[in-house]
Amino acid sequence: MFSLGSFTSRRPPDAWGLALTFHHESLGQQEREVAWTAGEAEAGVLASLTDTLAAPGLVHEAVHVTLHTASGPLLGVVAAAGFGAPVRLALSVRETVSRLVGVELTRTSGSGTLPTSLALALWQELEAAAVTRLRVADSGAVAALADARVAARFTALRVLNLSNAGLTALPSSVGLLTGLEELRVVGNQLRILPPEIGQLTRLRVLAADSNQLTILPGELRRCEQLEELTLQHNRLTSVLLSFASLRHLSVLHLYDNPLDFLPEISPCSELTHLTVANLRITADQAYTKVEFLPPPPGGGGGYSGISLWDSKQSDRLRPIFALMLRRSSGHHPLLAGALRQLAEEDPKNRELMARQENGLQQLVLMALGDNPVVVEETCRTLALLASHSPALADAVVANDADALLRLLPGADERRVLATLGLLAALAHSSSDASARLATDALLTCLARMVGGEGAAGGGAAGAPAAVPGEEVRTAALKALGNLAFCDENRRRLERRPALMQRLSQLALSSEEPTRVQVAALRVLAILGENELVEQAAGRPPIQGRGVRILSLDGGGMKGMATVRLLRELERHTGKRIWELFDLIVGTSTGGLLAVALGLLKLDMDACDHIYKVLGRKVFSRVVAAKDAKEESWMESFYRTFQSKTSHVRAVVVGYKHDAAVYESLLREYCDFSKEERCIGDTMIDTAVLGPKVALVSTLSSLSPAPPFLFRTYQLPPGSEALGAQIGAHAGSCKHPVWQAVRASSAASFYLEDFTCGGDKFQDGAVTANNPAVIALQEARLLWPDHPIDVLMSVGVGVSPAVRREKGLSSFMETGSILIESATSVSRADEALATLMPLVPGVKYLRFCASDPRCNMELDEVDPERWAQLEAATQEYVAAPATQAQYAEAAAALLQQTEAASAAEPPHGSLKLGARRKLLVLRAPRLGAQQLSMDDAVAATLAHRPGCVAAVDLQRLEQPPREATDGSDALPAGQPAGTRHSSVAEHAEVAAPVVAAAAGAGSAEIARGVGSLQVGSGEDEGGGISAYLSSWFGSPTKQAKLASPPAAAEDRAGQQEQLAAALPSVGVVHLGLELAGSAGLVLRWQQQLEAMAEPSTQATALLLEAGLDPNRTRLADVC
Repeated sequence: MFSLGSFTSRRPPDAWGLALTFHHESLGQQEREVAWTAGEAEAGVLASLTDTLAAPGLVHEAVHVTLHTASGPLLGVVAAAGFGAPVRLALSVRETVSRLVGVELTRTSGSGTLPTSLALALWQELEAAAVTRLRVADSGAVAALADARVAARFTALRVLNLSNAGLTALPSSVGLLTGLEELRVVGNQLRILPPEIGQLTRLRVLAADSNQLTILPGELRRCEQLEELTLQHNRLTSVLLSFASLRHLSVLHLYDNPLDFLPEISPCSELTHLTVANLRITADQAYTKVEFLPPPPGGGGGYSGISLWDSKQSDRLRPIFALMLRRSSGHHPLLAGALRQLAEEDPKNRELMARQENGLQQLVLMALGDNPVVVEETCRTLALLASHSPALADAVVANDADALLRLLPGADERRVLATLGLLAALAHSSSDASARLATDALLTCLARMVGGEGAAGGGAAGAPAAVPGEEVRTAALKALGNLAFCDENRRRLERRPALMQRLSQLALSSEEPTRVQVAALRVLAILGENELVEQAAGRPPIQGRGVRILSLDGGGMKGMATVRLLRELERHTGKRIWELFDLIVGTSTGGLLAVALGLLKLDMDACDHIYKVLGRKVFSRVVAAKDAKEESWMESFYRTFQSKTSHVRAVVVGYKHDAAVYESLLREYCDFSKEERCIGDTMIDTAVLGPKVALVSTLSSLSPAPPFLFRTYQLPPGSEALGAQIGAHAGSCKHPVWQAVRASSAASFYLEDFTCGGDKFQDGAVTANNPAVIALQEARLLWPDHPIDVLMSVGVGVSPAVRREKGLSSFMETGSILIESATSVSRADEALATLMPLVPGVKYLRFCASDPRCNMELDEVDPERWAQLEAATQEYVAAPATQAQYAEAAAALLQQTEAASAAEPPHGSLKLGARRKLLVLRAPRLGAQQLSMDDAVAATLAHRPGCVAAVDLQRLEQPPREATDGSDALPAGQPAGTRHSSVAEHAEVAAPVVAAAAGAGSAEIARGVGSLQVGSGEDEGGGISAYLSSWFGSPTKQAKLASPPAAAEDRAGQQEQLAAALPSVGVVHLGLELAGSAGLVLRWQQQLEAMAEPSTQATALLLEAGLDPNRTRLADVC
């Protein structure tokens, strides 16, 4: 029934084709083809080839016309009559033949090999002298080319393609093709390339993909014109090739090779395409843009154990990191840019880099290289690693801190900027790394860059130091500020008075570039110089009034009720929220509004837009079981209490909303890049934009979880003791604003916990949904010598208590009660409403509607529920009692504002830098010469209208009134015995005070002042330091005055010198002894202590002057 042929397939016969390309100058390209099979005779194949070469279509005839006169032939066709002589016409026929320029010999079917004899005959028959392109896909034909006589005939050959020819070895005769520019041997079984390949000195492209190559010939280095080298899908474990001569190489493909290390490609300055391990990298010529692509598809039986692009990321990227960071061979701009982009692409990549053996060391070596692009990109990569976590920052510094510091000096601006960026990132991420980096040499170098300490002596051999550009100065100031985040470094900077003075000058000078001013002010803000920040923000100092605080509750989408309450306050006062308050503290949605109102200064319509438009985008997912209350509480309970990790809680119930959407909106919403007065997006960068702002979050990575504050300010020096006394909470001012808002509003169950820098945060409502008490603590730390005038607390609305329905279990009921108690806003309100009336002069005002319609979910997006909440809030606002409370609040706020404005000195008064007042401290007299200098300086300062007081610190006793002239006369005080040896010892001295142009009762106050104590002053936060700081700020702003001349006749010159320095003088301290004294103006902060205020002594002095101690401070009248 069936024949044997039914089960067997007929194999096609072996067949070949010879495609010939001809070129004619007039007719262009012409194609001819010769085909034959294995059964045809050799003579027949050659005859067919001969007929094809002699085909009529390849021979062309053309007629040539020539005109002649008696004198000679004419060029062109012209009228014979134009020459006045007989013209002769000559016609000729010329024959031209198209030249053979391209040959392609391929096997069209079967698997046989072309006989070598036939191949030799074919090559001999062809006119090979003009052939420029040759492709051979048959090993027999290639074997024929191995004959040197055959190869020598292809004198014009430029492109040779031997791909898929089944070769096991490349003929050495290829070296005779010295004009060759492109050689392709893809898809063969080559194990080695012949050394004769080095004779191809004009070679530009060498493609040897999908072979079995294990080694490359060293002679390849002679191909100095090589531009493209592709060696994919081979078995190369190393590329022992000197790339020093291959400087024109732009493409290098090494994908799918089991490389142990990368070749030394750093000399290849034009390399823009690289495929290595499992990554394809491309870049532009300037290496400003780097892109990643999946590797090319596999094409041979090469090594592919590490080329699984679709595997998980750690497996996919580990090979590339291992190759790049194993040896110094990866020091190339293309690889450096790739590492930087991979670090930017995913934070997990940074961990993979850091885990590579010697990975950080190689990155540091790359940063120390000579190529500016490598240095810049590597510094950015290290900065990304440092910003990922403090542990990585510590690891980078621990690897070789001294090497990093060697990066900074240099004339290359790009290198300096990259190094400063790395330094800023390291200092920002880790206090330990910052303390280790901040050596005296580094601080001096940074001071020189910003034009501060040491700037005058910068050049070698007395040459003037080059002035850094604006960008370098700004970067140096940013690095200096980040170093100041570390407490130890902050103290180091404060011990550099010249640098501190220069920072003040830069921050307040109108002649400096804006970015330099902003960067200098940022440093001062990090150092706790809040008075300067207030002045730069255009806010009047707190004088003649107390502190005004606004506290905003959390509540998710219910924050639109807060917007309505604040809108009413603006209507009553006629002022914006940021103009009314000194401190705004918010939790969760309150924190969002604090940023909107205090930093962005948005109006109420814009705040409504945040909730009704952006809120809908964040909370777009509708709750499935809306009415299943017990199930909702169970989910919330498990989310909050069942596990210690967000991952397990997410497995139990899942997060209700995608935090990525929220974070994306926050990045856009909290973008301060267009703000001229900001050089970054961190909280401290926004210090000059408005009132002080703090956002409350919960640090859930600690147990028990405490509140954590994200501040736009730094607490002043010396506040640690007071903070410990009142139980203040930890905080930070160095996080980006969007991260602060995200951490403050990471509501359990609704959004995933926020992790940053190794810490994990939850919604601030977990510990302080009503942050009014925390706001009071912050005010005390910021302004310890100022009373509180107004504390306004604004809520989102509460629902009256109702009887609780019986739940599924008492366990679930307990969980519900715990959550309600933790997020309650009433406990803080009850405590403040009870205690605040006991504090004279404090206005505590609470605005919060109480209505069943306020019982709305935090993620509610139903417009009907919004309307109900707004209606309830509107009814509360319209109530007479609420209106009366608004009127009371407006009167208190506006009264204090007017009082503060009236207290401001006239614009024509002396303005001493950031100060409007001047205090002269006269120290013990140290000799006749010193006496003359002290008297001269004191007399000059006392005549200034800005001088408000003169304190005479006498060695043994108060001099008689007649001993001083009228300019600095001091009333008699109560002398005390003294003992004076040095600033390290204690001595009591009389310290009477007189106020120039002071109010009534100032003389009585001066007579009642007790003695000051001169000592070591290790406690920098108390005594006269805190007292004077409330007037003048930190003493680090003092001018560094040169010693005045002793001779009386030089008084005029001395006064001119002093007058020139006055714009930056805050406190002048005369005549203290100090080893290695730097002049007359010394730091008093660590050397003086005085009575505290409030205290019984201060109260007695005020009562003696006829003033109310509850409403007046010594600072208000001195």
